[in-house]
Amino acid sequence: MLRSIGQTSVEKIRQQLASTLTEKYTAAIFAQINELGKELAQASEGSEKISDGLANISSGTGNLSQE
Repeated sequence: MLRSIGQTSVEKIRQQLASTLTEKYTAAIFAQINELGKELAQASEGSEKISDGLANISSGTGNLSQE
């Protein structure tokens, strides 16, 4: 009987630990995905600025060659 109670207690602790670890892991993964999304948005904005700058350079180069 004591052995059965001990096994039941160990199993409950194992289940609680597994559940807690899963929750923490999932929360950490979603936090990283959220952060990645923010960083990709910043990268997108940066690439737009580079594209605009290259367009300005191209336009300026065209103006110089016409003179």
